[in-house]
Amino acid sequence: MTEAATPNPAEGYERYIVRNIFVPWTADLVRRAAPRKGERLLDLACGTGIVTRHVFGLVMPGGRVTGLDLSPMMLAIAESLGRSAGIDAEWHEGSGTAMPFSDGSFDLVLCQQGLQFFPDHQLGLREMHRVLVPGGRATVSVWRDFGGTPFVKALDAVLSKHGLLDGWDKAYALSDAAHLELLARNAGFTDATVWPATLTIHSKDGTGLAQMMFQGAATFAASASGMPMEDLQRMAEGMAADLADAMQRFMRDDEIVFDTSANVLVARR
Repeated sequence: MTEAATPNPAEGYERYIVRNIFVPWTADLVRRAAPRKGERLLDLACGTGIVTRHVFGLVMPGGRVTGLDLSPMMLAIAESLGRSAGIDAEWHEGSGTAMPFSDGSFDLVLCQQGLQFFPDHQLGLREMHRVLVPGGRATVSVWRDFGGTPFVKALDAVLSKHGLLDGWDKAYALSDAAHLELLARNAGFTDATVWPATLTIHSKDGTGLAQMMFQGAATFAASASGMPMEDLQRMAEGMAADLADAMQRFMRDDEIVFDTSANVLVARR
C-alpha cells in the first residue's frame, strides 16, 4: 500500500478520493445526464473539478461550464488542473443554497456527492430548479445504503473504537430514494426519478484512501467537532494499525476492492 494522505486536505482529496472513487462515478453521472453541445452546465459542489474536466469537451463548441464550491482550497486545485488540461471553465466560490447566479442561467446542473452535505437539502434542490431554464435538467448523486457498504462499516468500527461517533451521518443523509424524489418534486421538478447504482472500486492507494475517508468522517463526528485538520490527521496516523487491520479483508493481490452504492436523481424542470 502507498503512503498516507498528503497534508493539504484538498490535495489529498484529489489524489485519493477523486482518482480512486470519483473518476468512475463521474463517468456514471455524466452518462445519465447526457450533456449536449452548446449547453450551459453547472458543476455544483464541484470540489477539485473532476466533473467539469469530464464534461467540458461534451458541451463544446458553444457551451459553457461553471464550477461552484464553498472551499477556496478545492477551487484553487480545480482551476489549476483545468488550466493544465486546457479547460476554460468559470469558477465561483459560494453556497449551493444561495447560488450567485440569475434565474434560468443553466441548461443542466450536475452535483456529485454534494447535496447531502448542504445544510438544507430542500433549499439546495430549489436553488437548482431556480437556476435552470424551463425544461432544464438536474442529475444528482448521493451515497446510498451505509449498512450495505462493508468497507465503510469497517472504517466506522475503527472510528467507534476510538470514540468518534456519527461520522457518516451527513454522508448518508439522503440514502432514502423515496425521500430524495419527494424533495425534488417539492422543489418544483415535475419529472424526477431516483435510480440505484452500484460500482466496484479498485484502489492501489489503499492507505491514503482509507485515511482520507477517515478524516472526512471524523470532520463531521460530533466528538471531533471543531478539531483542526492537523489534529485529525495525527489522529488518523495514530490509528494506522487499526485501519490497516480493517482493510485486510478487502485486499485482492495488491489492490483494495470494495463496492459503493449511490442514489442518482435525474430530474427535469
